[in-house]
Amino acid sequence: MSITFHESSLRLATIVLRPGDRYACEPGAIIMMQDLVRMTAYLGGLSDNKVANALKSPWNLIKRKISGERAAMAVLESQAVGAQSEKKIVIGPPELGTLESINCERSGGVICKRGAFVAAKMPVDVSFKVLAKAGVGFFGPGFLFQHITSISDVILWAPGPVMRVRLGGDSIHVDPKCLLAYTPDVECSAEFTGVKNAIFSNEGVVMLKLEGNGHVWFSGASPEPLNQSQVQTKS
Repeated sequence: MSITFHESSLRLATIVLRPGDRYACEPGAIIMMQDLVRMTAYLGGLSDNKVANALKSPWNLIKRKISGERAAMAVLESQAVGAQSEKKIVIGPPELGTLESINCERSGGVICKRGAFVAAKMPVDVSFKVLAKAGVGFFGPGFLFQHITSISDVILWAPGPVMRVRLGGDSIHVDPKCLLAYTPDVECSAEFTGVKNAIFSNEGVVMLKLEGNGHVWFSGASPEPLNQSQVQTKS
């Protein structure tokens, strides 16, 4: 399996499926698929190659909804054999923004913002994680995360350009709205910045502190406000 990204106003990704590959995608993310690629919609968990039945295990359905995803998920599988064994599918972000691929082979998964999951090679499990050190009264963005368990590439959606930072025992502070993802070996906690700082700095009352030895991904704001300002300027 290989992934190629294409730069455009909406970033697209081409995924090459080999015989036996199964790829789980969020509904609406699939733009194109070649022949001999079978698509099946499932409810519930995808933690192994045997797709769980949501009616037999309602918890799989509940945890996906809490994590910000839809109840159903599309599973694509290549049924090609022989010389024409590799088949391609193209996926795109569900909203205006970009796609980011995170390799989870070493980390075994990634923790990301709610609703960020777009696609991943099976087996994959999409659950939720509650911020342990959230502070009193903090229930805004950044309090509830998606916890994606995988040993392959996971594709996430971000509202703007993405930057990755590697932590080597140090720490950084990130705006809750801009944090995209972090590896499980990074600890995340919320810190109260103070009302005065929030008022005069035009930033939020809470910042997320990330520390440890791992990677952190954060994204800029959606380009939508910029597009609106350009429209107003032209008018």
